[in-house]
Amino acid sequence: MGANELRHVVALLDLPSVDSMGMLATVMKSAEGLLWVSGTGTPGLVPQESLDELVEHHQSLGLGSPVPCSLEDPVVALWIGREFEHRASALGLTLPKTTGLPHTDLPQGWIGLSSPSEVFALLERWTREAFAIAVGKRMSAVALLMTLVLPDHPLTRAALWYTADETGRAHELAWFLRIDRDVGKKSTAATLEQEFADACAKVLTASAGDSLL
Repeated sequence: MGANELRHVVALLDLPSVDSMGMLATVMKSAEGLLWVSGTGTPGLVPQESLDELVEHHQSLGLGSPVPCSLEDPVVALWIGREFEHRASALGLTLPKTTGLPHTDLPQGWIGLSSPSEVFALLERWTREAFAIAVGKRMSAVALLMTLVLPDHPLTRAALWYTADETGRAHELAWFLRIDRDVGKKSTAATLEQEFADACAKVLTASAGDSLL
């Protein structure tokens, strides 16, 4: 399907949590009724019966009212769960700026449609802004919220490490090392701590500079 040809997004290829924010593949429908998966590495056609079964068994989220979309494939959804929205607001965090995106509101959350690169950029920008708050104000609640967006992002790891107490830091480091080992990445506690300390120092230096203005 090409750009500017009107299709509709009829479902998300997952059942996202109301506590999360992230990027999800979509199920598109053409004017002729053809269904296909968009936004994944292996797109393919989807029989209506298969989609109905996924929705019925709570493995996909049907949108009820299809969302018109003329974007070129691949199209993904930026998902902002309702509970995530409330928690972010309570912590003084703003949500990604999504002006102009095709979107819809559901009882469970909000969906905006765009390309994978744009949605990832929005999520990463939010992660950087949240990191600055988590470190600048030493807020573990913000660090924990970051794990519901980009859990393996270096800044999420650094925020969890920085806002934890001594025992918590040791636990976080052990967990990160285990994850890295499982994916074949060579890391040590010392190198990770240095990476985290360097990232946090940039925020703290900037905050100290602002306080002198």
